[in-house]
This record gives sequence, C-alpha cells and structure tokens, in this order.
Amino acid sequence: TDERQKFNLFVPQDQSKSFPLLVMIHGGGWKSGTIDMFVPLMKEVTEKHSIATASLGYRFINENMTISYKDIYNDINNGISVIKKYIEKGLRL
Repeated sequence: TDERQKFNLFVPQDQSKSFPLLVMIHGGGWKSGTIDMFVPLMKEVTEKHSIATASLGYRFINENMTISYKDIYNDINNGISVIKKYIEKGLRL
C-alpha cells in the first residue's frame, strides 16, 4: 500500500438514521494534491448538513509511467470498496 492510498471519512454525530455520502477526489492533474485539501469543507458539510464525506487518495502518475491512469482508477475504486466495508460493519450511511 502506498502512502497516498488513504482516505478521510467524516460522519454526522447522529447516526440514528441513514445519511448520504459525498465522495471527493482531489485535483492536481494526477500528479499532486492530498486528501487533506478538503478537510475544512468536509467537516463543514458533515456538521451543517448531516452528510458523510470522504476524500480518497491515490498514487500519482510518474515520469516513467510505472503508475498508470488505470492504477489510479483502481486506487479510487478500492477506496470506495473499503468505505463500503465500513458500511457493512455497521456504520450507517
């Protein structure tokens, strides 16, 4: 697992009912950016609107193309799968 293959997840305090999930993928031309770019916005959306928010990280394209666009797509897909596992274990979304 690469250091960039992480995610932030914020959920509303009241988990007595279901709530939607907003997934954010940072910009940077597939070469830069971090999952922390959206933290202030994510916290605000979660607290004010009772919407869960997640920002997904991914590996970056590099000069010798050892990381491809397909790898980035897979990183994002895998991140969504991990969040789905959290849901299955009882985190209500």
